[in-house]
Amino acid sequence: MAGPLIAVFSPKGGVGKTLISAGLALHLVRRTGGNTMLIDLHAGKADVAPLLQVALRPSLFDYMAGDGKAVTHPTGLMVLPGPARLVDESLVTGELALSLLTRATGQGYTVVADVGSDLRDSTVMALEHADAALLVTTPDLLSIYAARRFVQEAGLMGIDPGHFRVVINRAAGCQEIPEAEILDLIGLPLIGRVPSLPGLAAAVNRGMISATARSGTDFAQAMKIIADGLAFAGVNPAPAGRSRTAGGRPVGLIPALRRWWGSL
Repeated sequence: MAGPLIAVFSPKGGVGKTLISAGLALHLVRRTGGNTMLIDLHAGKADVAPLLQVALRPSLFDYMAGDGKAVTHPTGLMVLPGPARLVDESLVTGELALSLLTRATGQGYTVVADVGSDLRDSTVMALEHADAALLVTTPDLLSIYAARRFVQEAGLMGIDPGHFRVVINRAAGCQEIPEAEILDLIGLPLIGRVPSLPGLAAAVNRGMISATARSGTDFAQAMKIIADGLAFAGVNPAPAGRSRTAGGRPVGLIPALRRWWGSL
């Protein structure tokens, strides 16, 4: 049985799209018992590998070359990094993206695809074939404008905005543009919001995003809410209980930091 495809997209860079892609995938890997794959389709800015501190190979090119292998993250998440070299950016074509996504979902993976902010063929192909697509925005004028413009023009590219849901990143209680106005301007329903978390940047810089996404943090709770909202796209419901351990070890940020430093 084919797994669901969730595309994470924003028409504007710098809104935290890759961070949300990784956080969502790290949450979903627990629901699927390790049967989740994160694919970096952001050809011009393939940041998934450094964000998760994983090797650059095997990449999506290796996976499609026939070996069918991916990088295995310590959490059990399967990761397909994007091009390791900038000169290979043009090789991520629409045809490659469709074949790659069809193969991964056909193997039963729940696939999270981090797609580019530009509307190249590979991005359009992923958005067109996704069971659900997350449109990430931040509560500022330029990001909202870009999202509104995309929704207005999606039909011209053959993309149905009906399976899109909005994620508001860096949400704050006293933001200048209220949430209701953001949704009214964009014209799509909200699936979740990620609060502005100063400590999150430190976790990213230390390579500890996996611990933050898997522990009882506000970021982890935001990923759970987003995942729960994807039931319409075939994502499994959350398990009845939530374990705070992985492989018998604590998954909190401090123990994870100690293990990481000790491995250097």
